[in-house]
Amino acid sequence: MDAAQDDGSFSQIDSSLRSGAWIGHIPGLYWLHDRLSPIIGNWLGITARHGSLRKFAGIEIEKRTLRGSDHRDILEKLIEVHNAKPHEFNENAVLSMATTNVFAGSDTTAISISAILYYLCMNPRCQGKLMKEITDRALVGVIGDSIMVKDAMRMPYLQACIYEALRLHPAVGMALPRVVPPEGMHIGGTYLPGGVSTGSSVFYPALTIEQTVIGTNPWVIHRNTEIYGKDANDYRPERWLEGDRAQMGERIIFRKQQTRILT
Repeated sequence: MDAAQDDGSFSQIDSSLRSGAWIGHIPGLYWLHDRLSPIIGNWLGITARHGSLRKFAGIEIEKRTLRGSDHRDILEKLIEVHNAKPHEFNENAVLSMATTNVFAGSDTTAISISAILYYLCMNPRCQGKLMKEITDRALVGVIGDSIMVKDAMRMPYLQACIYEALRLHPAVGMALPRVVPPEGMHIGGTYLPGGVSTGSSVFYPALTIEQTVIGTNPWVIHRNTEIYGKDANDYRPERWLEGDRAQMGERIIFRKQQTRILT
């Protein structure tokens, strides 16, 4: 920001996300690429996150470790897990996850804001309806020049426009992996077996995790006509103001993302 130019971070973020899109759909490509990298080089951008972003994250982690903090955030939780289980979750794992959060948080936010503005620009009717909601509240003094989050949450059509844009254009376009619990579980009438832990793994050297991992692409779920109606491919914010909003909200994957550090 101070230099008013890219120091290479944006190009690294773009390369990392392209890489993640490939590996997110076909995880086995990571190991294939690893074996072939001496010949083909960094073809999928797998090492993109090892540059300035990783260096930046490393410096911030070191500063935080030296000064200490009682601020509860993602980094604090990662450090707690490392301190509790240093052999299973080493310093390299902390650095890798911190680096991922640097570009994941910035890019997904940009994608979401862009999608919201895009769909409003492409749908003048919805844009006009939203502007009326904003104007009506401004005229009676409910909102001012700066709109607080609590005030925005009380604007039903604004929230509907946001939800609808994120439904049609979820920031994450790959299948989000979820680990089946050890005891297994039934989903849609199908039994999915669980896994057991032994040996070692990439992030957890003392632990091999034999898991059953499942995932569904958000772009597919968000266009399910059984949930969102026959016009599921259309931008229509009103769907969030009618029908079973709770059921629709439960299927929006961006609201349900969770990270399991250890299983």
